[in-house]
Amino acid sequence: MKKIILVLFTIIAFYSCNNSVFNEYHEFSMLEWKQSEVPEFEFEITNDTTNYDIYFTLRYVEGFPYQNMIGTMLIVDENKQSSLNNFKFRVVDENKDYIGDVAGNIFDIETLLIKDTSLAKGKYKVTIEQTTALPSLAFVMDAGLIVKKSE
Repeated sequence: MKKIILVLFTIIAFYSCNNSVFNEYHEFSMLEWKQSEVPEFEFEITNDTTNYDIYFTLRYVEGFPYQNMIGTMLIVDENKQSSLNNFKFRVVDENKDYIGDVAGNIFDIETLLIKDTSLAKGKYKVTIEQTTALPSLAFVMDAGLIVKKSE
């Protein structure tokens, strides 16, 4: 009986700590993110009494050709109000080591782009473009969007 209570408590604690409202990824074929390929994500906010954090995720393999990831994120609500956000974050550190959680030669980065923002109830569409100098970005497996309740 004590084991069952412990397991139930652990499950409840895990889910109560999970503030994720949306978590989705776009996979790129052939490990290549072409500028013409613009991932699109749609999510709905049902609670407008809390603020949210919006994260961009990047999964890449060793060989990523830049020190920084550069792009834009466009957020459009159901009333066609939009917000364009430029972003730039490091992928390779000063010592030329790749940044992120690593498994073999695969790296995952989760970067906070918008912190503690209020979002009205409704549906949202987010597009993310890579805006590097080249028409395609090699060694990219996927890009994603995470929306979490702010803590």
